[in-house]
Amino acid sequence: MPFKTVNSKALFYTNTPSTSSLPNRHTTLFIHGLGSSSCFYSTIIPSLTSQTRCIALDTPGSGLSALGSKEQSIKTIAEDALSLLDALDVKEKVVVVGHSMGGIVASLMAEMFTDRVKGVVLLGPVNPAEGLRDVFGKRVEVVKAGMSLPR
Repeated sequence: MPFKTVNSKALFYTNTPSTSSLPNRHTTLFIHGLGSSSCFYSTIIPSLTSQTRCIALDTPGSGLSALGSKEQSIKTIAEDALSLLDALDVKEKVVVVGHSMGGIVASLMAEMFTDRVKGVVLLGPVNPAEGLRDVFGKRVEVVKAGMSLPR
């Protein structure tokens, strides 16, 4: 199983090469939502490999990626995703696909890394209003509690 250590975190990822014979390289990065994993994209990626190389990661504390000891935020997840691209020697601008919370990460990546992101695709993105802060806080606590269970 492929892991890369970036920013002192071991991240699990999948790297599915493009089957295209076109000379222009295209790469798409997939970021899942809260409480999910890169497996969310397992049914989507096979239909895209004729056009693009597909990289999907388990964000820290999700799927097979350990949470680590540092506090996580949307910004640190975006930085980890970019560091993974660097570790995989992806030089071209990428399209970032984000589902739910991954949509927030994808949007931030597009804002922070304009020289590395050429577009975003947002699937059911969330932008929680102030009134929903408690609801999302409870979801985060449920996810954290689930991570402390033995696997």
